[in-house]
Amino acid sequence: MPDFFDFLGQVQGPGVTDTPDYFRRYTPHNIRKMNWRYRHIVQPIKDELDGATVLDLGSHDGRWPYALAAAGATVTGIEGRGDLIEQFSRFPEDEARSRVSLVEGDFIAEMDRLLAEGSRFDVVTCLGVFYHTIQHYRILMQMVAFRPKIIVVDSVFHLANRAMIGVASENTTSHLNSIAQTEGQTEAPIGRISRSAFELMVDTLGYRVEWNDWQVPEEERTAVMSYFNHPRNKHLRRFTCFLRPA
Repeated sequence: MPDFFDFLGQVQGPGVTDTPDYFRRYTPHNIRKMNWRYRHIVQPIKDELDGATVLDLGSHDGRWPYALAAAGATVTGIEGRGDLIEQFSRFPEDEARSRVSLVEGDFIAEMDRLLAEGSRFDVVTCLGVFYHTIQHYRILMQMVAFRPKIIVVDSVFHLANRAMIGVASENTTSHLNSIAQTEGQTEAPIGRISRSAFELMVDTLGYRVEWNDWQVPEEERTAVMSYFNHPRNKHLRRFTCFLRPA
């Protein structure tokens, strides 16, 4: 039985001559990583996604909103880079894609707008962007304000036992990094929060954290090594967790 994201490899297989250039960057290594993430992010809550309304933060090219919609959800995604949103038109034109709406903008500002409009969501997902900001508590307060039954956070965390945030900066010109926070900004501050600090913040908002213990055979971990040992920093590691009302 194929894994969910295998279709990205099928569109560029032998004999295929009309593969969109954008999809060519989805190498077998990338697809393996996405499939392992799907198994640990989407599958555990698949039943709860069926019929749910979902808000996805930092939607990139729409791959995760598409996966969430394929599980039966109706998804609103927020992405700061319009050129990435344009790539979503290259995903399969099916029922799942029809249930996805992508909005361009800073997701913090867009969440304020949605809250002012009285929007509510059953599920909020924050997959891979929580460590590209230093506004962790504000974002958590915004996510909780939508009154979701589940908040999903997949992020790099600091391994320090104490409650802390390790602050650094990153280049905003990369589509994998933070968007510019001021006009013309090429470096933006980011923070890797420790799990204890994260749990403290979540607890004050009336939610509890359930850490998902990743199960991947050691010989298959190459594509997802950051969930076991961060390749560049021994003090960091990626984790997936589910937040539910306490």
